[in-house]
Amino acid sequence: MKPLAKVLVPSAVRLSNSCLRTQQKRYNLNKGSSATRRTLNLRQQTLSYTQRYGQPHPSTHPHLLKPGEITPLTTAEEYAERRQRLAAKLPPNSIAIFPAALHCYMTNDIPYVYRQNSDFLWLCGFHEPSSVLVIDNLEGAGTCHSTLFVAPRDPAREIWDGPRTGTERAPDFLGIKDVHGSHLSDIDRVLSPKLRRARNVMFNDIRSDIDLHDFLLERAISHAPSPRSLVEELRLIKSPSEQNLMRKSAAISGESFGELMKYTRPGMSQRQLDAVFEMNCRIRGSQRLAYPPVFASGVNNLTLHYIANDEIVQDGQLLLVDAGGEYNCYASDITRTFPASGKFTEAQAELYSAVLRVQKTIIQALNISSSKLSLNSLHEYSVNLLVRELVNLKILTPSTVQSYQKYYPHSIGHWLGMDVHDTMSVSGHTPLRPGMVVTVEPGLYIPVDDPTVPERFRGIGIRIEDDVLLTVSEPEVLTRLTPKEISEIESVCASGR
Repeated sequence: MKPLAKVLVPSAVRLSNSCLRTQQKRYNLNKGSSATRRTLNLRQQTLSYTQRYGQPHPSTHPHLLKPGEITPLTTAEEYAERRQRLAAKLPPNSIAIFPAALHCYMTNDIPYVYRQNSDFLWLCGFHEPSSVLVIDNLEGAGTCHSTLFVAPRDPAREIWDGPRTGTERAPDFLGIKDVHGSHLSDIDRVLSPKLRRARNVMFNDIRSDIDLHDFLLERAISHAPSPRSLVEELRLIKSPSEQNLMRKSAAISGESFGELMKYTRPGMSQRQLDAVFEMNCRIRGSQRLAYPPVFASGVNNLTLHYIANDEIVQDGQLLLVDAGGEYNCYASDITRTFPASGKFTEAQAELYSAVLRVQKTIIQALNISSSKLSLNSLHEYSVNLLVRELVNLKILTPSTVQSYQKYYPHSIGHWLGMDVHDTMSVSGHTPLRPGMVVTVEPGLYIPVDDPTVPERFRGIGIRIEDDVLLTVSEPEVLTRLTPKEISEIESVCASGR
């Protein structure tokens, strides 16, 4: 193993340097005079305590945000329009309450990196915990009033946790004028009069730093249905800015898959390859991975959510990688199956080609001129196609086709967006429309001990997954640059050797 590491580690370092140079060009870090760069650096270093925010701001992070943007590519006006649309969907005389996500701790006082609740973030763009967003239409049809409760400034606490935006700076930054501290006494003072006026109270009852569940019960509000399904109906259709964020997220992960294929060798650990993929995603701009990645080799390919990633990849094995980066809270979700040696065996290529034919046919079918097309109908179509392939491969016979689920146990895909399994309250029977993003991920998993299957296929698991944006015409495969054809995969693998 040591000689292998000695050969491979420098290539990873060269890769990192190349990616860093790409990022420098992207953010223009090398443009302008040295004096200009020194001025910018000095300005960022000398920002006073009162000028700092609890998240990136155009004044502190000009390489990430343009003036008027709250989060990358998304303006205060777009967030306000989202809240207006939600208020219009609420029953008359209603309040909808959205707490921020709980700030979780790994152990004692060691925190996990904070990730905001997707519904809360989609409505206001605020990344700080200990916050509550309230949206109401109490002033009549067509009205929308937003109230935000945020953690107040606390110099002693900010020494440890970093700056907070606070009640002073949040209104201008977020475009929400009605901002208060998030102590329960402040929430009681502002929210209780609204609750007494409201005919309907809706509450997104998630784990949060602020216990509003008991707060509502104490005010005799025992029935407060969740507004989540209303928000997810809106989140299902991606705006132009969201589509661009998802294009970027998919491009980052697609490039990272290519680098992973170049780097992979027999004898490497799954965890090592996991680290290489994450490194490439982060260098290109992802803040984190969108979900725990699957790096499954050998018979681990047969486990759909294998995330232990603690074995050694052997020569002759396929590596099934289901992974994706998250870019500014928008997920990508890609699966590729490729040979550790860089060359498919004949049996591997046969099974891979069968899955690939089905996947490409399903993507071509994503022309949404038919109002009857849905995720569920696509799945039924994929079953028919895969059964035909299984019969041709002599894995099934015409009399055993009903047992297909042994080899294809999951559905064809799911909604994708801010969450990898996005908008879970939206039915798979929902007609597909422009602006939706779905995954297309057929797979075949042949048990190692199935005597009814030709021996050459036993123990092989293959899945191919792409992210697809539905448009008014042809579907846009966001992950189209990720190597997928057998010849393309083998060429990319060979280029790293």
